Amino acid sequence: MLVALLGLSPRNECGAQRGPPFFKVFTGLGSMMLPFPRQSRVVRSLCRLLVAFTAASLSGSVSESMAQDTPASPTAIAGDLFQFPPETPDKILDAAMITRKLNRQDDSRMFLRKLLDQQLDATELRALQQRHGSGPFLELSGDRKLQPEGRELLLAINAAVKPQPLSATQLQELIQALTPPGEAATQAAVTLVANGNGSAAALLAADLSTPAGKVADQLLKRHTREMRHGLMAELRLANPPARFRIVQLLTGTADANIALGLLRWQFDQESDAATRQAVATAVERLAKGNLPAATAAEASELLTQRAADLLTSAAGRFTLVRDPAAVLEQTGRDRRAEFLSDATLYLTDAVALDVANSRAQSLLLVAKCAVTDPALAAAASVAGGQALSDLSAALIAALEIDEAHAGIELLRGMKIGDYAALTAESRQAVESALKTAVNSPDPRIRMLACDVALNVAHPDISSPAVKRTLTAVREGSLKPEAVVVDSNDTSLGQLDEALEDAGFTVAASQTGQDGFDAAARQMNCELMLVDAESAGWPLATTLANLRSDVRTHNVPIVVIGPARFAARVSRLSEIHPGIWFLAEPVGIETLVPKLDSLLLPPGLLSPADRGAMKQLAGDQ
Repeated sequence: MLVALLGLSPRNECGAQRGPPFFKVFTGLGSMMLPFPRQSRVVRSLCRLLVAFTAASLSGSVSESMAQDTPASPTAIAGDLFQFPPETPDKILDAAMITRKLNRQDDSRMFLRKLLDQQLDATELRALQQRHGSGPFLELSGDRKLQPEGRELLLAINAAVKPQPLSATQLQELIQALTPPGEAATQAAVTLVANGNGSAAALLAADLSTPAGKVADQLLKRHTREMRHGLMAELRLANPPARFRIVQLLTGTADANIALGLLRWQFDQESDAATRQAVATAVERLAKGNLPAATAAEASELLTQRAADLLTSAAGRFTLVRDPAAVLEQTGRDRRAEFLSDATLYLTDAVALDVANSRAQSLLLVAKCAVTDPALAAAASVAGGQALSDLSAALIAALEIDEAHAGIELLRGMKIGDYAALTAESRQAVESALKTAVNSPDPRIRMLACDVALNVAHPDISSPAVKRTLTAVREGSLKPEAVVVDSNDTSLGQLDEALEDAGFTVAASQTGQDGFDAAARQMNCELMLVDAESAGWPLATTLANLRSDVRTHNVPIVVIGPARFAARVSRLSEIHPGIWFLAEPVGIETLVPKLDSLLLPPGLLSPADRGAMKQLAGDQ
C-alpha cells in the first residue's frame, strides 16, 4: 500500500530486478521494509509519518501515540532504527549496544557521546551501572571503533563506583561490631574485608585480649591475601613484635611479588634474630629460591635492579599505551604511578641496606622527581636545594632510562644550584650531564639543558645540537605540530586539511625523507601520518630513520594504506615502538575519529610549554 501510495517500483521477490535500496523502519508493531531512495529525505519523512500514524491507529489513538514521544527526525542518530529517539541514559546505552552489535559503530559512538554530554553525576552513574552491570561498559571500552567515547564512559563509571576509604573512626566502630555474633557482626566483617588493604592497620591494632580483637585477628588471618599490600605498608612502621607477626601472616599469601619487599628485613640490623629468620623463610617460600641474596649488599643490588626496570617501564613513551581490547578490569589503574611507587620503596630499602650504593641513591632521587609537575613554568620542588653533584648524577640516570619528568625537575634544580661551590671534578660531572641532556629525545629537556648551560653553568658545550634546538624552538609553532607524508596530491591535501581543522600546524611532504626533515625542524612533532606507498625511502627505511633520531624518536607514527599493509606494519611496530596502522579509506571527515579510535598517547608539549620554550630560546 505504501509503495503504491508513494509511486515507488517494488523490488522483484526473486531479486531479478534491481530496485532502489531498502530501508527498515521499526515500529511498535515490528518492522516494515520500505524501498525508497537513499537520497530522498522527503520520501523517508513521509514513510515514517505514515508508519507512525498506522501504528498509533491500530493501538487505539493517534493522538496518544504522538504525545508519548517525539518521532525521530531525518537527522536523528540511527533514525532508521529508532522511531522515537532514545533520551534517557538507559535507552541511550541500550541504543549504543544495539548499533554496535549491528556493526554500526559510527552510530554507536554518537549515542555514547550523547550519553556523555548529559554529564550524569556520580549518583546517576552508579545507578546506571547497578541496572546494567559492568558488562556493557567493558564491551564498549574494548571496541577500537568506539574510542575515545567508550573509554571515557568506562572511566566515568569507574570514578563513580570507586569505593570511598573508611575513616579510622569507622574502622574502629566496625571492629567493635564484630561481637556478639549476629547479622550486624556479619555485615561488619564483610565491610572490613571489602575495604581490603585499608583495613589492615586497624585489624592489626585490635586488642587481642578482647572478644572483638580475637575475631579481628581471625579475620586478618583468613583474608591476609586480600590485605597483603596494607600489611606490607605497616611492616615499615611496626615495632619488632608486630613486624614478626606481619611476616608470619605474609608467608602464607603465595604472592611472589611481595618477596622483594620483604628482602630488606632479612638483613635489618634493628630487627631481632627471630624476625630475620622468619623473613628469610618467607622470602624463600614466596620467591621459590629466585632471590639469592647472601649479604645486605647483594640484596641492595637486587632491589636496585628491579627498581630500575620499573622506572624504565614507567618512563616509556609507548610502553603504557593500552590496547582497549585488553581492558579486563572495570577499575582503572594508573600503571605509571604504581611503577613509581614500587620503585621508590625498593630504592629506599636498597639505600637502607647499603649506603654506599650510589646507583640506588641516584635512582631514588630520579623516582622522587618523576612524580613532580612536568610543566616548564613550574618551580623546582624535590630537586631544589640538592647538591649539584647529586643532581648531575641523577640526571645521567634519568636520561639513561628516558625519564622525562624527572629530567625536567632535575634541570630546574640545576638552574638554581650553587655553582660557586663546585669542585673541579663536580663541575666536569655537571658539564657531562648537560652535554648528554642536549641530545635527549625530549624537547623540554633539550631546551632546559641549553638554558642551564648558556645562562648558568657556562660549560664548554658549543655543539650543533644546541644550535638546532634553539632554532627549532624559535621557528616552531605555538600550536601542536604534525607532518603528513603522501605522494598523492589529493590525499595529501585532504589529510593536511583534516589535521589543520583539528588544530595542528602541518608540514606536508611527498617523500619519507622530506617528511623526516620537516619533523626534525619542528619544535616537536606531535603526530606523523605516513602513506604506506609514498615515494622516496621505503616504508621500513622511513620508520627506522624517524626512530633513530632524537628529534623524532618519540613521535607517534600512523601508517595509512590498503588493508594488505596491516600485517607488515604490525611487524615493523615490534621493531620500532609507537607505530599504528589505519586502513584506507581515510578522508577529511573520517581522519580525526579514526585517530581517536587508536588511543594514541597525548601530545608531549602543551601550549604553555611551547610558549615557555620560546621565551627561554628568545633569551639566548
